[in-house]
Amino acid sequence: MSISKEVLQTLKEMRGKLEAVNKAKTEPIAIVGMACRFPGGANDPSKYWSLLHDGIDAISPVPGDRWDVSAYYDPDPEVPGKAYTKQGGFIDRVDQFDPLFFGIAPREAVSLDPQYRLLLEVTWEALENSGQTWTNLKNSQTSVFMGISTDDYSAVILKEAKSYPTLGSNRSIGVGRISHLLGLQGSNIQVDTACSSSLVAAHLACQSLRSGESNLALVGGVNLILSPFSTIGRCQLRALSPDGRCKTFDASANGYGQGEGCGVLVLKRLSDAVSDGDLISAVIRGSAINHDGPSSGMTVPNRMAQKKVIQQALTNAKLEPNQISYLEAHGTGTSLGDPIEIEALAEVYGKKRPADSPLIVGSVKTNLGHLEAAAGVSSLMKVILALQHQEIPAHLHLKEPNPHVDWDRLPIKIPTSLMPWSDEGKPRIAGVSSFGMGGTNAHIILEEAPREGNSEDDVERSVHLLTLSAKTEKAVEDLVDRYQKHLETDPDLAVADVCYTANTGREHFQHRLAVIASKPKELAEKLLAWKTGKEVVGLSCGEFDRGSASSKIAFLFTGQGSQYVNMGKQLYETQPTFRQALERCDQILQPDLEVPLLEVLYPKEGKKSSSNWLDQTGYTQPALFAIEYALFKLWESWGIKPTVVMGHSVGEYVAATVAGVFSLEEGLKLMAMRGRLMQQLPSGGEMVAVMASESLVQEAIAEYSSQVAIAAINGPESTVISGAGEAIATICRKLEAMGIKTKPLQVSHAFHSPLMEPMLAEFAAVAQEVTYRQPKIKFISNVTGQKAGNEVTKAEYWVNHIRQPVQFYQSIKTLHEQGNVLFLEIGPKPVLLGMGRQGLPEDVGVWLPSLRPGVEEWQQMLSSLGQLYVKGITVNWSGFDQDYTRQKVALPTYPFQRERCWVEIDQQKEPQKSGNITETSVVKLLTQGKTEAIAQQLERAGKFSPEQLKLLPELLEVLAKQHQEQLAAVTLRNGFYEIQWKPLDRSGSTTNLQPSHWLIFADRTGRAEKLAQKLQQQGHQYSLVYRGESYQKLAAGKYQLNPSIPEELDKLYQEVQDQNQLPLSKLIHLWSLDTPASKDLTLDTLKETQVWGCGSVMHLVQTLLKNASVSPLWLVTRGSQSVLSPTENNITGLAASPLWGLGRAMSIEHPQLWGGLVDLDPQATAAADEIEMLWQLLANEPEEDNLAVRGEKTYVARLANQEPPELPQPLSLSSEGSYLITGGLGALGLHTAQWLAEKGAKNIVLTSRRPPSEKVQESIQHLEEVGCQVKVLLGDVSREAEIAKILEQIQTSMPRLKGIIHTAGVLDDGTIQQMNWERFAQVISPKVIGTWNLHQLTQNLPLDFFVCFSSIASLIGSPGQGNYAAANAFMDALAGYRQSIGLSGLAINWGAWASEGMAARLAVEHQNRIQSSGVSEIAPKEGMYALDLLLANQSIDPPPVPLRKGEVSGCCAVPGQVGVIAVNWSVLAEHWSGLQKSSLLRELLQKEELVEQDILKQKVKVEILAKLEAASPEERQEILIEHIRGQVVQVLGLSSSQLPEVNVGFMEMGMDSLMAVELKNRLQNQLETHLPETVAMEYPTIAKLSLYIEELMEGKGTEKGTFPDQLSPPDKSEIEGDIVPDLEDISEEDFEALAAQQLEKLKNML
Repeated sequence: MSISKEVLQTLKEMRGKLEAVNKAKTEPIAIVGMACRFPGGANDPSKYWSLLHDGIDAISPVPGDRWDVSAYYDPDPEVPGKAYTKQGGFIDRVDQFDPLFFGIAPREAVSLDPQYRLLLEVTWEALENSGQTWTNLKNSQTSVFMGISTDDYSAVILKEAKSYPTLGSNRSIGVGRISHLLGLQGSNIQVDTACSSSLVAAHLACQSLRSGESNLALVGGVNLILSPFSTIGRCQLRALSPDGRCKTFDASANGYGQGEGCGVLVLKRLSDAVSDGDLISAVIRGSAINHDGPSSGMTVPNRMAQKKVIQQALTNAKLEPNQISYLEAHGTGTSLGDPIEIEALAEVYGKKRPADSPLIVGSVKTNLGHLEAAAGVSSLMKVILALQHQEIPAHLHLKEPNPHVDWDRLPIKIPTSLMPWSDEGKPRIAGVSSFGMGGTNAHIILEEAPREGNSEDDVERSVHLLTLSAKTEKAVEDLVDRYQKHLETDPDLAVADVCYTANTGREHFQHRLAVIASKPKELAEKLLAWKTGKEVVGLSCGEFDRGSASSKIAFLFTGQGSQYVNMGKQLYETQPTFRQALERCDQILQPDLEVPLLEVLYPKEGKKSSSNWLDQTGYTQPALFAIEYALFKLWESWGIKPTVVMGHSVGEYVAATVAGVFSLEEGLKLMAMRGRLMQQLPSGGEMVAVMASESLVQEAIAEYSSQVAIAAINGPESTVISGAGEAIATICRKLEAMGIKTKPLQVSHAFHSPLMEPMLAEFAAVAQEVTYRQPKIKFISNVTGQKAGNEVTKAEYWVNHIRQPVQFYQSIKTLHEQGNVLFLEIGPKPVLLGMGRQGLPEDVGVWLPSLRPGVEEWQQMLSSLGQLYVKGITVNWSGFDQDYTRQKVALPTYPFQRERCWVEIDQQKEPQKSGNITETSVVKLLTQGKTEAIAQQLERAGKFSPEQLKLLPELLEVLAKQHQEQLAAVTLRNGFYEIQWKPLDRSGSTTNLQPSHWLIFADRTGRAEKLAQKLQQQGHQYSLVYRGESYQKLAAGKYQLNPSIPEELDKLYQEVQDQNQLPLSKLIHLWSLDTPASKDLTLDTLKETQVWGCGSVMHLVQTLLKNASVSPLWLVTRGSQSVLSPTENNITGLAASPLWGLGRAMSIEHPQLWGGLVDLDPQATAAADEIEMLWQLLANEPEEDNLAVRGEKTYVARLANQEPPELPQPLSLSSEGSYLITGGLGALGLHTAQWLAEKGAKNIVLTSRRPPSEKVQESIQHLEEVGCQVKVLLGDVSREAEIAKILEQIQTSMPRLKGIIHTAGVLDDGTIQQMNWERFAQVISPKVIGTWNLHQLTQNLPLDFFVCFSSIASLIGSPGQGNYAAANAFMDALAGYRQSIGLSGLAINWGAWASEGMAARLAVEHQNRIQSSGVSEIAPKEGMYALDLLLANQSIDPPPVPLRKGEVSGCCAVPGQVGVIAVNWSVLAEHWSGLQKSSLLRELLQKEELVEQDILKQKVKVEILAKLEAASPEERQEILIEHIRGQVVQVLGLSSSQLPEVNVGFMEMGMDSLMAVELKNRLQNQLETHLPETVAMEYPTIAKLSLYIEELMEGKGTEKGTFPDQLSPPDKSEIEGDIVPDLEDISEEDFEALAAQQLEKLKNML
């Protein structure tokens, strides 16, 4: 029997689980929020409904700022390259955006596709509409499903800026940015099924919610028409309506009208939405998607597929067709699609439908046009609004129904005017269809929101508090304006619900406003009054600084004397939390009080005589305790919690309870016993307030010490005495005679006096029974006036407390010293606030009462709460309203402060040709290589014979190829660069150095010792540092260390600083002089030299930065650079060449540490002469920082612009040879392979570490289709065995290897400060080790070319790419080395590739920085053309000519290394301020406009320093703030009209680590003061940074008040005060970097 019961129970449980699973699978999905931006000014759901309700046709002409309509319009559909329509549904201000709101730098925002910017704004508005905040959603399982199917902005960038789109136009990243910025961790999916994208997105979201994968989903779609080309393309398909309108179901339907817009919905499971109290707009009952499958054409709809998707949606919704009363059709307005859709609808929805209840069918496309990816969401929102308003909007443009539909037969009605949506006692249910052009169909069933009965509260507060906030002052003003108008428009809104929604459903920013009101009208009037500048009672506003001390709150608990009958009564009657706390106290006190506590507090009518109980101390004390405790619990429930507590006498018991010293029960027990024992003492004592200091009063009462004592010191001139009445009277007369004011206090006993002695023993017995604990929060003792320690956990303390004076004055001073400026009094009357104010300097502190007699209790509580909110205190708004029934309502959304963010026309790249002939359609088609379209035009324009027509395609192919090559040549005509070495004139150089200390990293060839001797002769000190196994001091001034252990460099630096009197002035790195000769290099020695070359320099720079050093670092190599002509060259120091790349990057990142690079003569013999030359170079602090010594001459490097090489004859590669491309499966590798094939190569080998993807395989297949044999060989070029195996395979199975192109590389960007050796080595591996492997293994092969794809990074340096610059510098040197030994070699320092190559792997912000820094992208065709030119020239016999015709002074051109860069040097130098000091670029930067810029910068520098020197201390801070603000504007690319807020974090503005370095360098140069590398993280706002810089400049100024050009590192005492800077505005990544640096500071101090 028991077994049967168990089986039944198990079956029951299993059935229950199965039902739960099935229910979850079909649970309705609630729509809890929505936002939109649709044509016709429908910028929110309310305006959208107005448009629908009024039957507005939102179609308009193409806005003039989109494109030149006249240039692209032709009514004749046959004209190619033209659109036959110039109307559509457009939204306004698509070029505008509020980047700072989303923490995006304006210069980055320009490159973001406006579709993604629009999605960000509308998503935020939808979340606000749903009452969801960013704080609540962060790290939640919230998913994003967005439909996007067009990329018009890419065409705009290509046309206007003449550059290629970056990741800012990547769809997945555009949608991913929503999750990234909001911190959402659910799935993030970009959906592209063309026209059905956003409805498919909604279906996927429902599935995600039902499966439990997501708890909230953001769904929507966006479409913008920004370029004429998409419209032209649709016109070529004859898809568009000439008049731009969708005439759905009408006989005149002739295509759809294009429309644009964005809509976003917020979805939740219905059960969650109901339990969370969300405002539910509608419910999704079911949905389905499918595909047309086989139909008569790719874009032709399939009626059967449409029927199936509708039927499946109904099945999923568990509904019958006749339950649906309205259908929102896809309805594009095409003669083919409309009848198919209507027939499919009728076949499904016509079943069992009563004749008098036809299906109403309409389409919003007749209002807005076809919004493509956003069409589905616009339809959904229309139906949601119709359900809410219970009306069906009119379907426009239906004059004559489509004759291909038998309307009389179908149970369908088209609403040509607004009609009521009757329910007949049943729920209103609708269907929505969306059919994609590619065949994907979607159908969703919507039902109106569940109907709920009204519920009213038994209790309600009398007034309410509305809070508004924004990121800027102007935005707050705009938000107030929106709310005021909204309240006037909808006066029936419940003010409680308005406040609840605004408080709980909006993010809270720094600019804040709080206002108290009881009715909507009063609220609207107060907002209007504030707008007009009037003072408003109950309104607080202001901005708070997140890093200030305002986050601390001190709770002050009031003492005896503040009591009055009915204190807290309004709260007791209307606030359940307060009431429950009081009732709990009442219950606890029942055994100890004769008269119940609540009767004492709130005597009933007719029992007024009992009110005198409250004046008896036996009741006063527990009554005050209870009121204060209840107030504390109320504040706590609102999220207002103290960081420190303090009480005055009786109040200290409540403070101790709150701090956890004893429990509530024990606290009340002590309080009741204390009050009763005091009550039992004889009366007759007096207490008097004396307006005099403690010392004076102590002297006055000295002879009465057995009768009178000081009871409280409340202020510097406010002391209370207590004791026997007669003695008190005598003392008062004496004091009054001295002119000192006294005031008797109304008390029942002389508290804190000798008269309390008789009760102490009995109280001590009770106090001993209490269990005491350590305070859990800071607790200031009344007895000591200091922070309480263990003493408060002993009974003796509380016994002495009765007798000892209240040290209120000292307590308030202690609070202030601890940084407290917010004081909240917890008591029935603000007694302590006045005394506290007097004890602190004027205007210090914010003093807020809880209750104040004469002011309505709710008014006072909310006034103080509002002020706390404005000061930046976090309020638990859900807790604030938890005791009341509230409902979310629709309210205005955030007023974005938009500015133009649009790619501007690059005037420099605009062809300067008469008539701008490049704009003709033929030239455009030629540029794009669309020869078929040109052929069609030519056929129509001229009469060709059949023979001529056969030749036409081939001729056009040749023409297009020639045209593209010539375009590439024009584009790159100023893009070729080479390094030229020129003799340096050393005449007139003098050595005049003050004695100082030099730190030399000593080589083992003896040069360091000889340099040290020279230094000693000149009166300098030195330290020599050798490489070793571990750190060791070898002798005085001699050390050894392990270069791979960074801590040893830190230790060295500290010891050198501590042991030497003279300042450290220079660091000379000579370790690379020990590099093995190039001919003797092995793989192991090459790797080893990188560790003690680049590795030691990287670690050394990090040490210098930690210690705020400004001593310049010089890097010395030997024979690592190609200085003379190839025939004279002798590159012996190949392994040291990476230091030149690292050094150039360092010069840009850390110009304050930069000395320079010197390459010594590889054939030097006389050491003494060489040391003399090196001494002259280093000691004279030359303006040159790229130097080489050859023989008796010194050379300086200059980057020079060259004319492009001429193409002597077309390059033709051997079809009999093989060509190897490393990194061949990357984008650049594949482009190069395509180029090789075009040049005649038939055997191509592509290497990679990973097998080809499907997309790459397609590219390989294309190569094979044109007759190439393509072999993919897997292997890592940096592994000798793997690349040897690849070369062996080529040798044994393919024709002879004739050429190598090395494109393999790895990126891992980061500043030198953030780098570690593991990351550094990973980047240099393929380019240093890999290139060496290729050279070693092929040096005996007669290669036609050996090409290294190098980078601009090694040529001039690149911030954040020290590792990459070093890696490429080796390639540059190896190419020269190969030429010097008679082998082919070419290194090409490429600039940024267009969406290809290494740059494409950078984060989007880094890509944007490259572009905004003046480095334009190189299109693949342009790059391949440059490669063609360079290889064609290199293959000429005799040896290559210089790139520029004619001789170069002092040396000849070096063809082994060529830069191919499209760059505006003036813009680059402006962004990379370190470049301005680089001697390498001196000639390029000495153009007239750059000279003018430099003069302007010097003027700015002189002016700001003069201003600061002349300013008073008060003025100086303001000057600095404005100056720093201006520099932030420049760094971020802000418009001059939108100045950044001084208290907003730099990271919040969109500043990343490299921008922070740029800001630091700018300020450092302009203010002539050294700033730490992390200054923008340690002082993350303009206000904080300006204070720091002012302090720095003042502290280090000379006696005359001038500002120094260098600052020594701060001493330990200076560091201590700032060891933990403000962290509120720092990102997690920056926090980690900062934490590491601060740890180093601590280590250095210990």
